[in-house]
Amino acid sequence: MKIENYSLSIKHGELRMGRNIVKDKSFDFAVRIVNLSKYLTEQKREYVLSRQILRSGTAVGALIREAEQAESKADFIHKLAIALKEANETDYWLDLLYKTEYLEDKHHQSLKAYLTELLKLLTSIIKTINYHLPQTLNLVDIKLRINTHNWQSHDVALGDQQPIKRIAMVRRQTTEGIDIR
Repeated sequence: MKIENYSLSIKHGELRMGRNIVKDKSFDFAVRIVNLSKYLTEQKREYVLSRQILRSGTAVGALIREAEQAESKADFIHKLAIALKEANETDYWLDLLYKTEYLEDKHHQSLKAYLTELLKLLTSIIKTINYHLPQTLNLVDIKLRINTHNWQSHDVALGDQQPIKRIAMVRRQTTEGIDIR
């Protein structure tokens, strides 16, 4: 269940609310890319590369939003995988803009750092979902079972970054059947 950019989870019988970090960061990145595109067209009079980076850079967040409404695990992973591809393409355009001197070093480094964080988040989410969820259990099952099972959040560190909270979904056998936490 989602409320704006927060997700609800149940831990040890207690309802918790947490931020949707990848959704927030991808949106913030898209805003930065829109501003970069405006700068490129208005200040540098560059129109071709600016459209390319605008398309790929804003697609990341749009695909993450679309993945929220996925109909199955495969659909969810597919949409996030496309978001990952768009993020990689954006990385290419950032490097090209820097090497062709349309983008200053400080702006290039700042955008690259933000994009690298997004790439790590997306990769981690895809790997976690692929590893922990069985093929037969899809997101519709998870949404239906959220009120009857405990979810457990775990810390995930990205390189030298501070740990962030995420919900890990793990299937295990219990005396009551399948428990997702």
